[in-house]
Amino acid sequence: MGPTFVMREIAYVASTNTLAFLRKDVKL
Repeated sequence: MGPTFVMREIAYVASTNTLAFLRKDVKL
């Protein structure tokens, strides 16, 4: 588990959070 793995994990979580946030915006 090096820095690349951590950065990839952070990028994945950030992208999913952004998608969920956008979906909430669309629903509202």
